[in-house]
Amino acid sequence: MKQKAQDVQGRVVTPPGQEAPPGLIAYANHFREHGLDLRSFSLAPTVIDISPRRYTVVKPTFDFRQLNINGTMAHYRFFPCCVQAQGKPFFGYVWIDMSDINQNKIKVLLTETHTLDEGIPVAISADPQRVVFS
Repeated sequence: MKQKAQDVQGRVVTPPGQEAPPGLIAYANHFREHGLDLRSFSLAPTVIDISPRRYTVVKPTFDFRQLNINGTMAHYRFFPCCVQAQGKPFFGYVWIDMSDINQNKIKVLLTETHTLDEGIPVAISADPQRVVFS
């Protein structure tokens, strides 16, 4: 029996529209070749603060290791989520850069981002087989 998605409350601390990280741009085709097609997503992540809660990744949907980004090795993980803001759902992927983990802040790549301003409250839902909120 599939477990019900977990929800956690948060607020947008970095709205979309910022610059996309070079690693996401450089490896977009690599991700697509391995089943993660991000062409319809903004590669500039929306950052959501879930403090005082934290997250722990259980099993990411996509786990890309040994990515060479400008001479630095990177490890990226992704899993699907739904961000609910102002009564509207936004589908996305949580992006975790294993070299820059802050378990109180979640970086999300979303398909639609123009209504997510800094400070607005949001709820994030994700499969508990992928991530646990504590």
